[in-house]
Amino acid sequence: YFVCPDADRGTVGWCGHPSLNRGTFLRFCAEAMDPSVNPEKQIKGRHPIIGPEIEKYRFGSFIDKDSPANIRDIGREWRVKHGYHKIGNQEWFTNWEKREE
Repeated sequence: YFVCPDADRGTVGWCGHPSLNRGTFLRFCAEAMDPSVNPEKQIKGRHPIIGPEIEKYRFGSFIDKDSPANIRDIGREWRVKHGYHKIGNQEWFTNWEKREE
């Protein structure tokens, strides 16, 4: 288990792809988040409400530091195959849309 260094905890960000998270942490974050903004952009140390909550937890990965990826993004290939794309800014999007055939 690689533990995220304390100095990096609120800066490296959180991502929702396969992960283990405490339900209490995510429920707290959900209450504090703006539903019109990408969740992965809000669960950061700079968020005025979520930031202090992040400091209460240890974050890490069940893989050796600098190891090759242990998960593969199969969603991207599926999205392209089925015609879905992000609406608006690719980084800050909040909705998906299916392209008309």
